[in-house]
Amino acid sequence: MNITAIRIFLEIVNTHSLSKAAENLYLSQSTVSHHLKAMEAELHSQLIVRHQGQRTIHLTPKGESFFLCRTWLSLF
Repeated sequence: MNITAIRIFLEIVNTHSLSKAAENLYLSQSTVSHHLKAMEAELHSQLIVRHQGQRTIHLTPKGESFFLCRTWLSLF
């Protein structure tokens, strides 16, 4: 996992949307989705619940715990 993936995750959480996060970060939505899936695979846990047809996301309990990583980002 790298700092870019963490920043992407934080932007997804802050915007409640993968597409809005992609727009804000000047990335494609598929790139954002790829980073999220890679993080979830590395952590062996789903972080975000995405429902087809809905634009907003919800954090899983594991995602809420991982959201504390925003503190890590402030250290950089």
